[in-house]
Amino acid sequence: MRYNRDFARLKFSTDQKIDSATCDRLMQDHNDFSQSMLTADIKKLNSMMNGTLMDEKESPLKKIFGVILGVIFIGGMIAVIACAVMKNLVLLGYIFSGLFLMAGILMLFGQASMPFNTANALPKTRVTGVYLVCTCSAIIALIAMRGRFLDAELFVWIISVAFGMSGLWLLATALIDMLSGRIIYREAVAARCTGYVRFVDYDNSANGGGHHSGFTYIYTSPVFEYSYNGMKYESLYDVFPLGTESDIPYETVTTIKIDPKNPSNVFSPETGSTARFVLMLIMAAMFTAVGSGLAWYSLAGNVADNEVQVEWNPLIERMNSDEPAAAEPSSPQITDEWIEETYASSINGKEWYYETVTIKEIETEDDDMILYFDDEGAYALRIDKDDMLDAGGSIEIFYTLSDDTEEADYGYKSIFTYAKPGEIQYAGSHGAYINDKQ
Repeated sequence: MRYNRDFARLKFSTDQKIDSATCDRLMQDHNDFSQSMLTADIKKLNSMMNGTLMDEKESPLKKIFGVILGVIFIGGMIAVIACAVMKNLVLLGYIFSGLFLMAGILMLFGQASMPFNTANALPKTRVTGVYLVCTCSAIIALIAMRGRFLDAELFVWIISVAFGMSGLWLLATALIDMLSGRIIYREAVAARCTGYVRFVDYDNSANGGGHHSGFTYIYTSPVFEYSYNGMKYESLYDVFPLGTESDIPYETVTTIKIDPKNPSNVFSPETGSTARFVLMLIMAAMFTAVGSGLAWYSLAGNVADNEVQVEWNPLIERMNSDEPAAAEPSSPQITDEWIEETYASSINGKEWYYETVTIKEIETEDDDMILYFDDEGAYALRIDKDDMLDAGGSIEIFYTLSDDTEEADYGYKSIFTYAKPGEIQYAGSHGAYINDKQ
């Protein structure tokens, strides 16, 4: 990949290794860059993200085509929401498949949509385009022929197609990575390492590791200077290896492999990784096995008696309901059973009561407050300070009676818990104690 010195995201230095302070500074620069994207001119976003030059002489036809695509995408998203509200799964399937089908067609005939337009990026983009076009076309065909399937059969066949095609796509991309060193990067040349470029991005590697912060990682590539067919080139690896240091010492001459059709493209050891190839082969085999297994399971007639049950979000259910939504309780409901279970030790088998009393006076002591009531039977209650309670207000109390209730004139209600007005909804049957002496 040609080294674009004007691309601000590529950080150049002559240090083969960097310390943690430098790593942190690179991460901070990346965070600052991400924030600047929020206020940047939308026309400059592609240049800022990928280092590509803006086409100032963009044709009117291309502009119109871009506007049409934007309108289709926004319209499709609105239609998806409308289908969900209407609970129309068939139309929802058509629209989703159509949007991804359009994306696949753009990948087949457009440019490689990757941070760097490298030699093996275009074949991967084309393969992804074929995958999306074939998968979405098959799903659209299945939905169109839904009358020939039971609901469960159609559902299983759609999943089977998605998994099977995904397995083939994984296999194709793995082969492109593994064989690109022999098919694309065929020419070996001597190159001098003139420095190092580091790039902060999300983790795109299957190998893991590296100095990272959150979900972002540092990738490093040497800067190679070499000549080919009388032309001088300054290039980087087409795929940056994950890590903060390079294995090629500064100012040394090494042999690299380039693409003879585009000599600025340099083969990366990350591309031909055997471990990555084996991992993708295993994933491809798993996806293909699931897809094939589901297809065989359906052809054998094992899903004929099954049913598909769809559970919609409660909000969607409410929007489609003709009945008015029931008012949700603003506070929890408290039952007699809950009181007796929660405060069993305080009640201790006694009869207990519930009532609302008026606060006569409030005294404060440090972090506590003492409530005095008009009802002398309750008399007083010490609680934590609460600015929501005032003299003249009310409070709900739960209490038992003291053993000397018959003789006592006040304070015989032993309060074991309380609640502010509106804090709970008492749904039990207990009421206030009636003192026959009053």
